[in-house]
Amino acid sequence: MVGQYQLSLPVHQTTLKIQAGPVPVLRLKDWAQFLINGNHSHILVGLVRPDWRREEAILDSFWKRFRSQFPGHPIFQEADQNKLQLCKTYPMLFHGDEGRGRKHAAYLVMNFHSILGRGIGRSHRQKPIPWLKMLPNYHGSSLTTRFLYTALPKTLYSGCNEQVFADILDFAAKDIQHMFFEGVVDEVANRGKFHMCVINVTGDWPWLVDAGSLARSFRNVQKHKTQSRPGIGVCHLCAAGRPGYDFEQINTLQPTWLETMHALSPFADDSSPSPFFHIPHIQGEVGALFQFDVFHTCHLGVCKAFLGSALALLSEAEAGTNSDVRFQTLTDKYLSWCREAKRRPWVTKLTRDLIGWPASTSFPNGTWHKGDLSTTLMLFVQVQFERYGDSWSPMLQEAGAACVSLNMFLQKLYAEDVWVTPRAARQILDHGFDFLVRYVRLARMAHQQGLLLWVLQPKLHAFHHLIFQMRPTSSNALVINIVCFGTQQDEDFISKPSRLSRRVSPKPISACERVVQRYLQAAFAQWVKQGYITQPKPGAV
Repeated sequence: MVGQYQLSLPVHQTTLKIQAGPVPVLRLKDWAQFLINGNHSHILVGLVRPDWRREEAILDSFWKRFRSQFPGHPIFQEADQNKLQLCKTYPMLFHGDEGRGRKHAAYLVMNFHSILGRGIGRSHRQKPIPWLKMLPNYHGSSLTTRFLYTALPKTLYSGCNEQVFADILDFAAKDIQHMFFEGVVDEVANRGKFHMCVINVTGDWPWLVDAGSLARSFRNVQKHKTQSRPGIGVCHLCAAGRPGYDFEQINTLQPTWLETMHALSPFADDSSPSPFFHIPHIQGEVGALFQFDVFHTCHLGVCKAFLGSALALLSEAEAGTNSDVRFQTLTDKYLSWCREAKRRPWVTKLTRDLIGWPASTSFPNGTWHKGDLSTTLMLFVQVQFERYGDSWSPMLQEAGAACVSLNMFLQKLYAEDVWVTPRAARQILDHGFDFLVRYVRLARMAHQQGLLLWVLQPKLHAFHHLIFQMRPTSSNALVINIVCFGTQQDEDFISKPSRLSRRVSPKPISACERVVQRYLQAAFAQWVKQGYITQPKPGAV
């Protein structure tokens, strides 16, 4: 019935032969051919209906702004030599992560998507939309904004099949190169040749380490004070974490590691780097391909570390004979505020377990995995500071001010479009930097008082890098918004093939094929719902 009534997206499937058998892959080339031939390319620039002239104008404007910030990118050399047209080249990202498959086993899902989209919900829909609109790619169903590359269970790329992971990445890298150098031709409307340029590889930090074969990451952080071997570093972009370059140096805009940016190879083995090494990138800055994600870095990283200590202190400030009573009082205040603010609380109780604080002999750190819970708790702490901060202890007052700065950083960031003016970028940078300064101050206060609070994690260093990305290169140069590399929509997308994998054959190879087939069917339904694909009405000739 699917074939007879055309109930699936007609994207060509390519078979990749691995050790266990053939795995279906939806190449970027085939997605591009489908989008161009089907007159769906407007989706890649965030338009709701085809408009070729506006689409080309948006792309041309995007690359002009991109050139002012990244003049060394090889796409401009290709354009200057008339090998591609910038007005027909789409800026793309490649994302990967593991979802939850059958029996809670990891299920790898990889996808492509455009940087440009329809904005971030209502905040952008309420604004007047300019003709040359360039909004982040968050709004809409992830089945229409994300394009599956492949999906497979852990058993097919681990253990004796470990080489399969590198083979899949190598296949993706060659596909990306083809769309950059060769492109595809419009076979229907004869609009010429179109290209796609994958600017960055995005995802959470573990994915970046695995996909990039990175030598330096959070996995190398020194865990013991008396460790004899010198640290090899915690960051693929710089020497932070190596002797003389403390990654905890986050309260300055002139850290010592800044002079080492891109000075070291990011790869664990230079003779066998990641297949993504071959993706076109700025010469000498291959590490910049692997982009830190604001969602995992802030909402599921820095915010959790900050909130763990903040909620611990807030609970201690409540009246009660033991911690359970104090946390219950704090819970009552939290749930009351959620009802007042009309926000979903996500949890029914604030407890020691929630903030990972079994005893005062360990550092508290949030244990949740819901980014919106971090957002809600941050707003709750800010409201408590604004209402009762005058009676708080000096440390809690400093925490309240830090909370306000981080909230302002995130709110201003998510309110901006793809390109941020220098003035707005400096304001965002100032809020983020003010938070880091206050966080270090809190850590020192806790150390002086003998308290295990305000843990200094490598994600604070990643956050420091994100702040530097918002620094304007000149007084009139626009800055690309780091929100564009956020993965909230990708996280939603990953759950869909992962869920499908739990409803098909348990045989790994058969499951891969069935997941891709059912994904294309589910995506087709969403494309029809959004009006991207129209179907004839019943009874129409």
